[in-house]
Amino acid sequence: MKIKNRISAFCLVVSSIFVMSSYAQSTGSIKVTLKGEVKERPQSNQLVLEKLSADPRINVVYIPIKDGKFEYILNCEHEEQYQLVFYDEFLQGSMKPVAFFSEHGVINFTLYPTDQFDKNIVEGGKLNREYWDYYTKFSSMNSEVLNAFNAYLEDNYSEALNKHGALEKGFGEKLKILNQEGIDVSQSLDAISELPYQEMSSWHLQHIKESTPIVGYSILLSSVRTLVNRNRIFHETNDISQYTDMYKTVFAPEFLSHPYTDCMQNLFASSSINMHNERVPISEDASR
Repeated sequence: MKIKNRISAFCLVVSSIFVMSSYAQSTGSIKVTLKGEVKERPQSNQLVLEKLSADPRINVVYIPIKDGKFEYILNCEHEEQYQLVFYDEFLQGSMKPVAFFSEHGVINFTLYPTDQFDKNIVEGGKLNREYWDYYTKFSSMNSEVLNAFNAYLEDNYSEALNKHGALEKGFGEKLKILNQEGIDVSQSLDAISELPYQEMSSWHLQHIKESTPIVGYSILLSSVRTLVNRNRIFHETNDISQYTDMYKTVFAPEFLSHPYTDCMQNLFASSSINMHNERVPISEDASR
């Protein structure tokens, strides 16, 4: 069903699987001080720190939360995206990472429970400001589509939804109830989302191209990883050719030695895309 692919493909907050491990801080040239306050989460006593480019099975840091506050010094070699996750959410198997970039200086966080995710604040650095502006815009576009879905279901299937007390539930719960009732709304939802999906896809790809390179590369990596994993796990057929072309022509030449490039090569290999087992060649004036 197309609609499932569309919603999943444009879920920017990629959920990751963490296991208990740790890695030592490097002695790289970028020093980042993470300072934060946790709101309305008395049950949370530590955070998990993950690097987007690292294998989460062997690269995990735990940051303690004391009296609702945390602080951690991160030393690293590259500007790249990291993510914070509440450890209690990790244990439950459902999490929504808070992304940030490793820019030199202080990054301040104000973190809320997952159902108040949009209240989270990440302050510090140009890259983080740019990324969160992107996330806010993308989230708003996605919300407009979900609101249209909800309105359609409520206008046309209120009786079935009321029977299960689901009229005030979220879109996912409404869809589940209707499926249980044997009601297939996939074609109608596909029609509703066709134009918005095209507009979102076009804007998404254009934003990757026009962003500060490392921000665009991070969004590209997250997008490809999500689609490749969904194709592998759920046997979907999401097309990543546009991302592949952008990677080869824009990012691989500029970031030949960045950790993201190894990640992308591995993703393409796992998705059976023939990369000729070589790095993408670069021209003499393309590298930096």
